[in-house]
Amino acid sequence: MKDRIVLNVEMKDRYCFECGNLLEWFNFKNVNHHLGYNYLLKIWNSNFIQLYCCECFKEDMLLSKGIIYFPEKLDENFMIIVKKLT
Repeated sequence: MKDRIVLNVEMKDRYCFECGNLLEWFNFKNVNHHLGYNYLLKIWNSNFIQLYCCECFKEDMLLSKGIIYFPEKLDENFMIIVKKLT
């Protein structure tokens, strides 16, 4: 049975836990499209869950795997990613 979609829900403003940038519901929903709509609403409106923007999440995930991420672009289509040597 599919989840019934909840309509007319007040959406609170969410900000990245790391950098403080305003997050957009539409982007959050699209990135997490494999999760149910109502589940995403609960996460979005929870006071107990902190969210990250895609850039901060990517950087945190790479660092946790021992990879250093440099977002400075060498050109339009290439970004530097270096494996940490320790």
